[in-house]
Amino acid sequence: MKYPLTLDGIKKEYAVFNNGEIALINNLKDLSAERELVTDGVYIFVLCTGGKATVSMNNDRYEIAPDHLFVAPPRVILHETMFSIDFECCCVAVSNRYFQKVIPMHENFWDLTILFENSPLVPLDQAGVELFHQYYSLIRAKLVARPIPHINEVVRSLILAFIFEFYDTLERFVKMAPKSFNSSQRIFKTFIDLLIGSYPKDRRISYYAEKMAVTPKYLSVICKKCADQTASQMIDRYVIRDIEYLLRHTQKSLKEIAFELGFPSISFFGKYVRRHFGVSPTVLRQNLSSANPG
Repeated sequence: MKYPLTLDGIKKEYAVFNNGEIALINNLKDLSAERELVTDGVYIFVLCTGGKATVSMNNDRYEIAPDHLFVAPPRVILHETMFSIDFECCCVAVSNRYFQKVIPMHENFWDLTILFENSPLVPLDQAGVELFHQYYSLIRAKLVARPIPHINEVVRSLILAFIFEFYDTLERFVKMAPKSFNSSQRIFKTFIDLLIGSYPKDRRISYYAEKMAVTPKYLSVICKKCADQTASQMIDRYVIRDIEYLLRHTQKSLKEIAFELGFPSISFFGKYVRRHFGVSPTVLRQNLSSANPG
């Protein structure tokens, strides 16, 4: 029987911390007692610190030894898991939604995603292991300590800093990994490249689909398969990021921002902001300024 592994489904006795977006798991053996786990909207990062383990992921078998980083992305099946008596690890589970919210969707990070899909088991050198432990310890200390103002912003910043530093450590693996993109991945990567390379971002799916010689419906199917989001949701992510940047870091008027981003009117811009942020552009600018002064 396949057991869906979600953050909400991780029991308290398995985790040091779990807020529905991030979980620090300390009881991986018991968690994997379920015969087959299906990662449902969650990334699992496991750094082996002692002992050994074996796990099958989508019928491929992996031997996990000390200083090995194992990554299970969303929508994979984990089964036939076995641990040695002395197995120890640092394990972090991050929801797909939180992962996409924190990580900038850049071409290099797409390469890293492909790396983990093709080679989910990565042997780290000593510097990589120490880097993982440093950030893990700091993030854990912030999460389990008494809440402080802006704790969410602090943790997001730490995770983003860790990702950038850890990417530099793994970059040589990305260069070594063959670019074995399948057709869906190639289309998705081209779509991301178009989004990254355009400003302002056109909000019509048909605009990108036409450039790629595919239908808007097919592009959305590809995005759903590769990123668990529709093409429209992907476009909104980038537009939202541009809105946040301009409101937080410039003194441009709302009218100037609206027209710079290609909105037909300030009224339309206001409706878009309210739909995605729940507040008006004026209130959003105030909130962003208070959350990140200067």
